[in-house]
Amino acid sequence: MIDTNSVVVVVDPYSSGRILVQELFDEQYPIVAVRSSSELPEFWLNQMPKSDYFVHTTTFRDGESMVKELEETKGYKVLAVFAGSEPGVIVAEALQDAFKVRGNGSDTSMYRRSKYAMHERLREVGLRAARQISATKVEDCLAWQKDVHGKWPIILKPALSAGTTGLYWCHNEEDVRRAFDESLGAESWTGDGIVQELLCQEFLDGTEYIVNCVSHEGRHIVTSMWQYTKQRLEEDNTIIPSSALLLDGRGEVQDKLRKYTLEVLDAVYFKNGPSHNEIMMVDGEPCLIEVNARLAGLKGPKFAELATGFGDHQLCIDIFLNNARTFEQLFASDYVYARKKACCEMLLVSPVGGIVKSEVPMHEIEKLPSYHSSVKNYKAGDKMAKTCDLTTNAGLVMLLHTSDAQLKSDYDTIRHMEQRPGFYHVIDESEGASAAESPSKAEPSSKVNAAIMNVVVTEN
Repeated sequence: MIDTNSVVVVVDPYSSGRILVQELFDEQYPIVAVRSSSELPEFWLNQMPKSDYFVHTTTFRDGESMVKELEETKGYKVLAVFAGSEPGVIVAEALQDAFKVRGNGSDTSMYRRSKYAMHERLREVGLRAARQISATKVEDCLAWQKDVHGKWPIILKPALSAGTTGLYWCHNEEDVRRAFDESLGAESWTGDGIVQELLCQEFLDGTEYIVNCVSHEGRHIVTSMWQYTKQRLEEDNTIIPSSALLLDGRGEVQDKLRKYTLEVLDAVYFKNGPSHNEIMMVDGEPCLIEVNARLAGLKGPKFAELATGFGDHQLCIDIFLNNARTFEQLFASDYVYARKKACCEMLLVSPVGGIVKSEVPMHEIEKLPSYHSSVKNYKAGDKMAKTCDLTTNAGLVMLLHTSDAQLKSDYDTIRHMEQRPGFYHVIDESEGASAAESPSKAEPSSKVNAAIMNVVVTEN
């Protein structure tokens, strides 16, 4: 029986952090929710699980204050601290130190959070990294592009970004100037204050992969690898995530990805917990896009569990709370995960925006053999944005099946559906004024898309 005064802390329990919270709750751990900031965009804050999951909810100020609040005032003994989502990574690592529990060490947090710092660290140890400069002025970026890098296109984004929000795929000087004009002075999407500089990087042209890992005392296990698909929209200067397909645990590409990823984790001083690593294969060799010191987003951990037998959220709890019993067994056996089912996370990408006249016909998708679950982000009368990044997708479909061929067929069917006239049925805002005033009022896209974390599961 767990001592009622013993608690676990989850910082920013949003995105896949909700899966972690559910698992901890099911195992009867008392949970304290810590918000890294109350100023995060609504996209994050609206994903907060209901209060019934937590014995206490608070907002971070500093490590000393948190220790005083939880240990001295509330009388809690903190057993572990977890980062629930990307905005909470730095705060979680600071609290791991403050409460003297297992973690990565806050003195090296920036190597695991700042895209600029992690690439410079890789370069320092001789690993392939993206060419880059951090610039506060557009002229510095343009000078680097012309005199040092010498190629178009380039990627611009805040160094503390997440997903593809704030990312610009720039093909000329005009694109770069637009990126700086729209980004500098804006609020950071991950709650890091005002954006004051942009990371300017080479465009890595290749196939993108996700390598998810769990680490314990500096040793790492690869728990799943996914091939990422993104749509490149040159006219909008953006690259949009559209799907992630689970790969076998072994293969020529997978072996390269595994070796490189473990070297990256060592380089950025990754010791304990889950990591979500995005890597591009360029001319047959891997190059890091970014390390994320938290679980994969969306429903990735849960569907990895369904497809491989182990979810990162489970192994994460094992490491921080169960003396890594399962991790040690897997590591000793030189574990390579087995893909038992075909699995795909599929984001619906709307080429149009406006007032939704009729909803996406999800009922048609639900009839497909590999359909598992879905989210429909907009209802009739809502204001829907044209999809331009992760937060503006039109919905989420999870496919799971014993047959790779069946899953691929269903995936292709859905993409063909999206091209059908009326699949995304919207009208201009001026025409839809009366619809927006109906009982189904238009909602900000940040609120609508928060529903992506509330997947209603319907199994075949």
